Amino acid sequence: MILSYLRAHTAIFSESESDAYLQKLSIEADYYQLTHLSTLIECEIQRRLENISKKKEEIIYRVVKGTEASSFFSQGWIFVHQYYGNETFGCIATGTRTETIWFGNHCVSCNELMNYEKFIKHTTLFQPVMFVIMKKKSLTAVTASHVIEALNNSAGSLSFDQSFG
Repeated sequence: MILSYLRAHTAIFSESESDAYLQKLSIEADYYQLTHLSTLIECEIQRRLENISKKKEEIIYRVVKGTEASSFFSQGWIFVHQYYGNETFGCIATGTRTETIWFGNHCVSCNELMNYEKFIKHTTLFQPVMFVIMKKKSLTAVTASHVIEALNNSAGSLSFDQSFG
């Protein structure tokens, strides 16, 4: 890359070149005091980081029970849709429609011992309300100055692998 730059006074970057390769190339250009090449490389690194930060915003969808929704809304989640879930057993003894199962000869919600016939009379069937919620997830944008700063603050010596040429 450096020899091509010295011959043509221009730099052509392909997307197949890794960011680590560009960082190593920037260090090499600084070593040979090729400030124009170093500036071109830093601009290319900045352009790639800006493209990455634009692409990293994604939308996350989640389905939660109606009883759990308020805790998600306080964290920035947004309501999208509501539907009724699958029919399930609810414990009558607790006074709320708490989902329950019969396990080990007792109702899991109220912990009352009973046989299965009593469990059927002890519960009611209901469909819980389910919410579909969404949140935009965006990663913190990293700038070229962060990359350069990280390179300058790294301890030890720099080593170049065989891909650097």
